[in-house]
Amino acid sequence: MKYLVFLLLALLCLNSCDIFNKDEDAVAFVRISDFPLSVEPGEGSASENIKDVWLSVNGELIGGFEIPVDIPVLSEGPANIKAFAGILDNGISTIRERYPFYEIYDVNVDLFDEQVIEIFPATTYIQNALQFTIEDFEEPGIKMIRSLTSDTTINPVVNPDLTDSLRDGNVGQINLEGQKNHFKVESTFFLDLAFLSLVYMELDYRCEAPFVVGLKRSEPSTSYISVAGFNPVFDSNGDGIGGGSCMDLAKAIRLMNSDTPPKIAVLLGFLGKLERKLR
Repeated sequence: MKYLVFLLLALLCLNSCDIFNKDEDAVAFVRISDFPLSVEPGEGSASENIKDVWLSVNGELIGGFEIPVDIPVLSEGPANIKAFAGILDNGISTIRERYPFYEIYDVNVDLFDEQVIEIFPATTYIQNALQFTIEDFEEPGIKMIRSLTSDTTINPVVNPDLTDSLRDGNVGQINLEGQKNHFKVESTFFLDLAFLSLVYMELDYRCEAPFVVGLKRSEPSTSYISVAGFNPVFDSNGDGIGGGSCMDLAKAIRLMNSDTPPKIAVLLGFLGKLERKLR
C-alpha cells in the first residue's frame, strides 16, 4: 500500500493544474534539484544513490518525489521543511524508501502562493551511531576471498575512469574471458547478527556481465540466498556504464532463519568496483 501512495502522489503532482482550487487553496512550490552526500574519514567515498526526496512541511508528510522536482505544497507563509533522502531499495524502482542512515535536512522558509522556492538539501551519515565495514581496495589484503569453484579472483587496480572524481584511487576488477566464465567470492568476515534489524550494503559497480549479490549460510548446510541482481548497461561505444545500489541485507538474513552469522557472496561475474559499507 505504501508504494501505491507514492505513485498516487507522483501522479497528483504531474496533474497539479487540475486538482487545486485557485479560489480556496494557496499553492506554493518547493524545488529540489539535487541531494548530495558529504562524508568524514572512515565513511568511504561520497558516492550516493539518492533518487528521491521525501518532504515534510510543518510536521505533515507531503510524500516522496523523484529528483529533480517541483513539489506542490498547499500552504503559504512561514514553514518548516524537512527533507529525507530516498533510495531504490535493492535497486528496484518500485520499492522506494527513505534511507535510514542519512541525516535529515531541516530548513525554515517563507512560502508564497503560486511561487517557486528552491531549497538545497544536503546530508551526511548519522554521526556516532553507525558501524562501517569498508572495502575500497586501498589496503593490503582485501575483505573478499575467492571460492574454490571460481575461475578467477578480484584484483585491486587503479580506477581506469579518469572522470570518476569520487573514486580516484583503486577499484576491484574481475576479468572473465575464454573458458574462465565463472566467478564467485565471499567476504572474509561474518555479518554480526546484533545488527539484524538494520544492515545495508552499498555497492558501486561497472559491469559487462550480469552478477548477483547474496548471502551464504554455512550451517546446518551450505546455502545461498540472492539479495539483488544486476545487468550491464552500455553506452553508445559499447562500454559498461557505472551504477550503484543500496541493498537491505537484514531482510535476507531473516529469510535465512539461521543462528549462524552469514557471509556476503558475489556470484557470477562483473568488471568494476565493489565498495561495501555495512551498518
